[in-house]
Amino acid sequence: MLCINSKTKEFEPLKGKAAHNLEKKFEKVLFILVDEYSMVGCNAMSMIQDRIQQAKGFYGEDFGGCFVYLFGDIQQLPPVGDTPVYSYKQLSSERLRGKLIYNNFQGAVFLTKIQRQKDASFQEVLNNVGEGNIAMKDYKILKSRFTTTVSRMERDKFKDAVHLYATRSSKGTIDDAEGLYPVLYLAEKCTIMLKQNIWTDVGLVNGAIGEIVHILYEDNWSPPEDRPVAIICRFRSFNGPFLDNELKTVPLVPVSKS
Repeated sequence: MLCINSKTKEFEPLKGKAAHNLEKKFEKVLFILVDEYSMVGCNAMSMIQDRIQQAKGFYGEDFGGCFVYLFGDIQQLPPVGDTPVYSYKQLSSERLRGKLIYNNFQGAVFLTKIQRQKDASFQEVLNNVGEGNIAMKDYKILKSRFTTTVSRMERDKFKDAVHLYATRSSKGTIDDAEGLYPVLYLAEKCTIMLKQNIWTDVGLVNGAIGEIVHILYEDNWSPPEDRPVAIICRFRSFNGPFLDNELKTVPLVPVSKS
């Protein structure tokens, strides 16, 4: 929505059509809700500020005068590759600015009734983990769910689950080819999701949802032996030049990863 690439080293204002589309998108926006804000770091907060101020054309107040509400639990996952807003370690100028923006938030509402987790013992484990006060009894509860402890039938329930690792070096080969499937089944009219940023300024970003319109092959090429030369798709978030203005399509070409 904000066309932000958190990995970029040079964060600049949008220009041309991208800037115009951003302004139109926020023309009637007054309230902004940010969920899971523990994962929004200082640098990201600074970039969000810049984008919304540009969208509203007003730089005199935080977020262009919009009312911004943060939702989440600050004891949950911290941001990836960014500095948490509660950190006091030495910060770059951009990250310091993001922390100052965060410090400007006023008022807080605490929700004290847990809705999703009914197991009292597991609730206590989660609270202790969040506060950094893990006891031996907490460890024993977690250990009871180790893959080496549960039955084969129980393990099979999680065979397609997402694997989380603390470091790149510990992930082994589970993430080879950057998570690409060795075989991917596609069809016209099926829904797809981008797994990486392609063209952030016009909305082709990681997580964008689209629909396949056509699958194109070279002459004398055909599935499943040959891969397509391009997949013609339609994305609601795309605001760049279309391949077909009537169908509002954009081509995607295959990439190889190892």
